[in-house]
Amino acid sequence: MVGWMLLAMTGCDPGSFMYPGGEAELRTMTWRIDQEAGDTKLRVFLSNSVLPCTFPEGDDEARNRALADLQLAVCREDARHVGLVLYQRDDNGWTGTFPARAGANPAALTDEVPRLASGSYVGIEEAFLVQVDGLDRWYAPAEESFFPDLGEGWVDVEEGATLQGTFAFPEAGVSGHFEATVCDGRDGLLELLVDDPLLLCP
Repeated sequence: MVGWMLLAMTGCDPGSFMYPGGEAELRTMTWRIDQEAGDTKLRVFLSNSVLPCTFPEGDDEARNRALADLQLAVCREDARHVGLVLYQRDDNGWTGTFPARAGANPAALTDEVPRLASGSYVGIEEAFLVQVDGLDRWYAPAEESFFPDLGEGWVDVEEGATLQGTFAFPEAGVSGHFEATVCDGRDGLLELLVDDPLLLCP
């Protein structure tokens, strides 16, 4: 069923999503499974900006330049980001459907509800460019839409060489599909992007 739904909804498009007022083509789609305090969760980050899933490394100059590029990509005008977190009680693989609920977390899992999902959305409606001495520059959001909990809906994924999925949060007006590659890094950036990318903005 999952594969049929993906073929019907995606065609040749690797990823896009609808948000209130528009549609965005996805340029970053990444995922990772994390074990935290005895709980297992799967994080997915989606964006219409090109973003890494780990913080830049290298010498100070190169790292600072890469950090500035990261900040610009997250905080630019019309940047759109979706974070998904999937929870399950049993280790039976991740393929299948995860109902989304407001306030979903591992503690809410039961025998009757062995899977849950949550979603978040950030849209930068307007941003202005800040420059210091004509050298350093970054974007500061002037108007943004931030929904840390998209509430009721569902996420459907198929685990393989890539993670293919569809999602819908009808009341929030956010839905889409993706084909994500795994993120191997564990330096905290993916968690930040999924939970609240605005923390990277001035």
